[in-house]
Amino acid sequence: MLSMEKTFLTTAFTLGLLCASGITTAALAQDANVQTQTEVEVEAQTNMQPTPAQLEEFAEAESSVRDLHAELKAEAQTIETEEEAQAFRVKINNETVAAIQDTGMSVEEYKQIAMALQDNPELKQKYIAKYH
Repeated sequence: MLSMEKTFLTTAFTLGLLCASGITTAALAQDANVQTQTEVEVEAQTNMQPTPAQLEEFAEAESSVRDLHAELKAEAQTIETEEEAQAFRVKINNETVAAIQDTGMSVEEYKQIAMALQDNPELKQKYIAKYH
């Protein structure tokens, strides 16, 4: 059971990274075109009901991200300056996005499914039972 909770902590951490740094990095590049989401869009994302195929793809992406973060954990322990920390955040963000996209899933879809799992305890339990 502890490993399942670690999995969801990793997913939450990844989601936080993607929301805080990676996705905003892409958004900053398009800074003139950035639009905020409406409440309807946010509600639609949190009410998502992923299909079995989407959950399977998410499980693959989540595993890749978890493996990546485990690999980078030792590197994170050696960070000493704010510049190193910023460079590391960019590196982990870029590699996390690549790990997700390498599975064929978009970052947005990954975030939506992660949010659906967090918001729906029944779905979360089904996911854990099948993929962990």
